[in-house]
Amino acid sequence: MFAESDYRASSGPTNMHVVFQLCLLQPDLVILEMGRGRANGRKVLQGIRDRSFVPVIALLPPGDMLGTVEALNAGADQCLSE
Repeated sequence: MFAESDYRASSGPTNMHVVFQLCLLQPDLVILEMGRGRANGRKVLQGIRDRSFVPVIALLPPGDMLGTVEALNAGADQCLSE
């Protein structure tokens, strides 16, 4: 589906890899899963914000209000429940 619409998906095994991909690919949008190691998600989000103004949608577990507030404070533009 993504390839047919000329979209690409990318992921990385480490925080630094994700930030490096951001610099290399210069995406129009980042969708960042922050559910399971929320602290790591915040670090990635802060790394993104240090280098780019690209819009970031943070994906969080349903009902995670604290995570939503943390993601928005860290620079996410929008939060969605998975």
